[in-house]
Amino acid sequence: MRSPLSNLPTTITVKLFAAYQEAQGLSELKLEFRKKTPVSQVLERLSADRQQF
Repeated sequence: MRSPLSNLPTTITVKLFAAYQEAQGLSELKLEFRKKTPVSQVLERLSADRQQF
């Protein structure tokens, strides 16, 4: 039997420093992904959402 928690999204916190923090006006980004999302998809989303990356 699968746990009901296995259906919850995973939240990834990306900490921003220096020029990235200034460009975004934020100290961190919080992104939600399905469980077992590959890192390559996380990077693709960062690149698409934030052109400065």
